[in-house]
Amino acid sequence: MGNLKSEIMFRGRQVSDKRWVIGSLVISVYNTFIIPKYDDSKEGAELISIIPETVGQFTGLKDKAGKEIFEGDVVLAETIFHQKPTPLTCKVIYNSNEAIFEIVQYWQSQNDWKPLSDKKSEYIYEIIGNIHTNPELLTAKI
Repeated sequence: MGNLKSEIMFRGRQVSDKRWVIGSLVISVYNTFIIPKYDDSKEGAELISIIPETVGQFTGLKDKAGKEIFEGDVVLAETIFHQKPTPLTCKVIYNSNEAIFEIVQYWQSQNDWKPLSDKKSEYIYEIIGNIHTNPELLTAKI
């Protein structure tokens, strides 16, 4: 999966127009904000009000197209060891018990979400949506 050193970034959905924004997270007593990522040529920090339950942190992983994978994303996972792999629909969660991001798939036989594998390098991923704007991607698999 490449370099494990990653930037700490968050993504959230704007309150005003529901667009997604990526940047640094700021939480106050009354609101949750993101300061958007800017290039060095811009000055000042704009606080954008976001919907708190849509906040997800960057996992440090990127999909096969180089897109950053965030907590809450829905991904197709394909193992690199099969000639004709069957893509698995998975979601990205934060496991607070172990303080790690996990890619989990639904196991119907156990009626539960289980980690895909401890060896994330055995898979390639493709982001197909996220749990906030595309929840049907997961319910169709259950």
